[in-house]
Amino acid sequence: EHPEPSLLAYALDANASGAWLAMLPEHARPGSWGAGVLGVGTRTVTPQQRVEAPGVPPEWLTRAVGRESTVVAKSVPSVSIRAPELKLIAAVPTNAGRLLELFVLPAPSTYSVRIWAVDTPVLSAEVDGLTIDSRRYRTPSSQWTLGYVAPPDKGFSLKLTVPRDTPVQFDLMARSLGIPQVAGVVIPERPSGFVPFQTGDITVVYRRVRLQDID
Repeated sequence: EHPEPSLLAYALDANASGAWLAMLPEHARPGSWGAGVLGVGTRTVTPQQRVEAPGVPPEWLTRAVGRESTVVAKSVPSVSIRAPELKLIAAVPTNAGRLLELFVLPAPSTYSVRIWAVDTPVLSAEVDGLTIDSRRYRTPSSQWTLGYVAPPDKGFSLKLTVPRDTPVQFDLMARSLGIPQVAGVVIPERPSGFVPFQTGDITVVYRRVRLQDID
């Protein structure tokens, strides 16, 4: 009558080839199914974390389960998964700054794509010709961000106006449903009373793209 929610994410860094199993702390309480999945070697990651070192889960994991929140994570082997692509079509000077014409290509079966402009002000944005007003977002973010659920396999266009001569970099995160098979990792079935919620278990592929790295 009162099932306990649970959600597990397999998160892969396409830049550094590191991978983690991650979940919210409340889903990994001692004695819970989540605690059994993660086992020993679990580390806590907070949105304020800035430490980058071998073996330390990265800050972007706090966004892997769908929100900027503290998560617990455990390092696991990497699996070959196609990462989302971001291509620069054109960069045109304007009176307001610089208009970037971009194309986003997700992998087939991608459930959602989220893009963050890292330390880059975005003055205006269009997706497939539709103006996006991020001031109307239900959940505000310190960085400009866009979430696209059920993106077409053929990809979508993105136009962003940014200040002139400003370094531009983006975080991309693609989610698909389910967890891949990972060497040496056995995920037990949920016992009675534990159920997946929201999307259910997900696979997340993350990459950071700098403008000079874009094809």
